[in-house]
Amino acid sequence: MYQINEKLVRNLSKMLGMSQRRFSEQTFKHNQVWPQRMTFFDRMLLSDLVMVSNRWHIPMRYLICEESDAVIPESIAAIQQQGAWKEVKIDVEAFRRAYQRACSAKGRNAVSQALGVTNSCVWRWVTVRFTVRAQTICDFCNFAGVDYHDFVRDANSGQSVPCGKDQASAAQVAGAGGNCLSGSGEFAAVQGVLACLQGESSVFAAGLRSLRLQMDQVRGILLGRGGKDGEAHAQMMGVLRGTGFAGAEGLLSPYGWQAGNWGDGVPTLREVVERCNAEQQPTSHFLVHPAVVAEFGSGNVQGDGGSFSPVVLNLSALRVVMQSYGMADAVPEDVSVLDFCGALDALHLTPACCIDDANANYPRLFADGMVRTLAEKA
Repeated sequence: MYQINEKLVRNLSKMLGMSQRRFSEQTFKHNQVWPQRMTFFDRMLLSDLVMVSNRWHIPMRYLICEESDAVIPESIAAIQQQGAWKEVKIDVEAFRRAYQRACSAKGRNAVSQALGVTNSCVWRWVTVRFTVRAQTICDFCNFAGVDYHDFVRDANSGQSVPCGKDQASAAQVAGAGGNCLSGSGEFAAVQGVLACLQGESSVFAAGLRSLRLQMDQVRGILLGRGGKDGEAHAQMMGVLRGTGFAGAEGLLSPYGWQAGNWGDGVPTLREVVERCNAEQQPTSHFLVHPAVVAEFGSGNVQGDGGSFSPVVLNLSALRVVMQSYGMADAVPEDVSVLDFCGALDALHLTPACCIDDANANYPRLFADGMVRTLAEKA
């Protein structure tokens, strides 16, 4: 059974003597990617692990491995490739063929249920962007009996000792490479690590001060407008993006499917609208991350009270959104709410782009208005 070697992955930055931010900068050219992945580990993408593999010359079989091999080696040298490195690549076409074979053998619905995604989501992976979570790949391989190396091309020989196989030999390999320190050399190494940690602490403190200033600015915007104006919310998001803040997903990507509020199953967007009308509640109850409500007050996503206004779904506008998202063949009446939320995130829209809901005080964005204009001209 394949699984992510979580213990190893979580300790990579420490094994390399780096903070998570420094490791992120070295690997992804952005200091927030890895801290976010460590906070929300289930969002780790297969492409993230491939980038880690290529940057640090760690064969993929250490990052995704059998359960019996999911242990931490004594040193990073025990798993790093020695000698020439061949770039690890994802073969999307090979994955598509493997997926089709699995669907033929076990049934398309069974495969989708095992992965917890819709068929249209898989279609988007193989035609638009291969943003597949690493855990989903493990689930697919385990369910379909597929070797992930069939579509993750890793030609590296892995001359280092496999983790969990011979820890003593691993230590010998590290020592043979000149990494074994003793006496004054070990003391000097400790001093170097201490200096590195002090530098990282200074960087962290500076980042914290910057973040505090940004949040003070956001708080001023909200208090100045009473915390209920959609325009204030849009201005607030502009401040966060403009200052490079990349915190919780609920802040920069506030719209996402709230399955816990719905119950079993994944409905279409039309079904969500129909339920909201039947129960007389705003669509924000199902489409807005709780982090937004908790951090900035419910006034940003809920109506001001009073009588309920019927929610209307603009199918022409929805068609424009899904076409822009790369799902030109999607039937508006049957668009999954997961695909809809993915489109909002990717295109930087709000639900107001195609949902008329006076009960949810969504911010009025220029991009939403453009969607409506394009829908009228279509």
